[in-house]
Amino acid sequence: MLDTLKKWLKVAAVIAVIWIGVQVALVYINRLQLHNIMDGETMDARRQNYDATTLLSEIKNRARSTISVPIEDIEFTVVIPDDPLNGDYSVTAVYTDWVDLVRWHIPMDQTIVATAEPPVR
Repeated sequence: MLDTLKKWLKVAAVIAVIWIGVQVALVYINRLQLHNIMDGETMDARRQNYDATTLLSEIKNRARSTISVPIEDIEFTVVIPDDPLNGDYSVTAVYTDWVDLVRWHIPMDQTIVATAEPPVR
């Protein structure tokens, strides 16, 4: 009887660890997806000479269909240099994603920076 109880406790512990790992991985996947979108759109903005408003709307449009964090909860900061040929285009996103562990919700603060450097001459 005691051996069976120990066995089931071990199985439950393994399942709990795997489940927590999956929940944390989902937060990390959201971060990677948003970073990829920001990198791509920042490079496109440099190539196409977008202004800050256009760059931000392109990022938000792509992110809406990809990540599970509401776009309204993400604070974006866009920096476009006065001289586009000599400065870095930069986008920063700051938000809090949550690891959902049924009874506990653990906040994970995220800061993502995407930079597009000027072309090398």
